[in-house]
Amino acid sequence: MSRLFVASGIFHPDPGGPATYLKQLLPALQEKGWRIRVLSYGDRQDDAMAYPYPVQRIPRSSTPWRQLRYAAAAFREMQQADLVFEQSIDLPIFGTKIPRILRIGGDSLWERAVRNQWLPDGMNMPRFQSYKGNFWLSTLRYWRNRKLLRYSACIVPSQTQAELVQGWGILPQKIHIIENAIEILPCFQSMSSKNAQEQLNLPKGIHLLSVGRIQPFKGFETCLHALVQLPSVHWIIAGDGPMLPTLQQRAAQWGVSDRVHFLGRLDAQALALHYRAADFVLLYSGFEGLSHVLLEALSYGTPVLASDIPANRELVKHGENGLLIPYETDDARASAAIQQAIQLALGDECRQKLRQATLPEPERFSFFRQVARTDALLRSALAGSGQ
Repeated sequence: MSRLFVASGIFHPDPGGPATYLKQLLPALQEKGWRIRVLSYGDRQDDAMAYPYPVQRIPRSSTPWRQLRYAAAAFREMQQADLVFEQSIDLPIFGTKIPRILRIGGDSLWERAVRNQWLPDGMNMPRFQSYKGNFWLSTLRYWRNRKLLRYSACIVPSQTQAELVQGWGILPQKIHIIENAIEILPCFQSMSSKNAQEQLNLPKGIHLLSVGRIQPFKGFETCLHALVQLPSVHWIIAGDGPMLPTLQQRAAQWGVSDRVHFLGRLDAQALALHYRAADFVLLYSGFEGLSHVLLEALSYGTPVLASDIPANRELVKHGENGLLIPYETDDARASAAIQQAIQLALGDECRQKLRQATLPEPERFSFFRQVARTDALLRSALAGSGQ
């Protein structure tokens, strides 16, 4: 049985793409004969028996020593592993000669620069790729690109992400597109939207749902501003994150607290029910590798209103299963674009067109396909190492 060491920055039940991805994928890989061990940052320490494989968490509260603790734990794990499967290039993993596979679903350097306010206002991810910045940012980019040379292969979820990482210097033959996939609860697919709304006892009106980590490039504050001028619309937000207190404060300040409902994190069943209850799912992010939220919404038959960015175009067919909203970095223009898209979506003709929203090419995003292709790539890397 081959031994797979999985290194991640976040893990279930934390919100975020890598956490969702691993929670679904790893049991399936285990069934294919992989012996799995997971290392992540995290403050939960009471879940040793919650997964069918060992999970070790390095407390985030251990700053400034958490990276050293992570590196030491990773080194120990690698002594008993045949293959390393990393979910972020930023993890402190050193000193191994065993093959390493990296999965990249975004640009962590850009996200870090946004969080630390190193960039001019409105600097989105595509523009960041050619932005030189200061010496510190250039140095981080140089070392990021150097680190990429050590990997046997790189998994990306979309053509958009493949083009991005190729620009960082990864050889095309090392890049493997394996699309994100999600596991759907079939009992909710057949449920009517009206029935779901009644079960949740939702107030009368139009219901928009947004799901995800509340952070700057996800566009939550811009969406909130657009909502001010749409008095019949209720906005349901499932998730948390560093901007949650600011968003709650803005909702009160702008007089929409009665129409903005903060639910925090939801389990899979509760989230599925909210997908079916929503009239539309709203996602106005500045960048996506391939959105789990859009995959889930369309799989449950709920039309989407999404920012018109490359990866979203791989899922959203404008006027068929949703609307693509022009992505603007200026807050006023962005708010106006969102407002206009919502008003268009609420028109009788458009709502009728979008009522039967479906996922395009559903077989391309099947969980079975994702597992089979990931397993094949991991075994290929292992065979190539001579183990």
